[in-house]
Amino acid sequence: MESLKILLTILVGFVRDHAQRARQSATVGASTVEYILIALGGILIAGIVVVAVKTWVTTKTGELG
Repeated sequence: MESLKILLTILVGFVRDHAQRARQSATVGASTVEYILIALGGILIAGIVVVAVKTWVTTKTGELG
């Protein structure tokens, strides 16, 4: 779980940094949108993994007692 939080933090930081550089430089263009979409896709996948793991753990915990 902790590694997923770290991954999300890194991805969000990457998106923020890249967006700021894109605002400062007009030469970044369409690649900025592509990077942001890729980063958002990664965040979405990480979120799905978190939900799946939480659901699995809750199910297994319920089976114990």
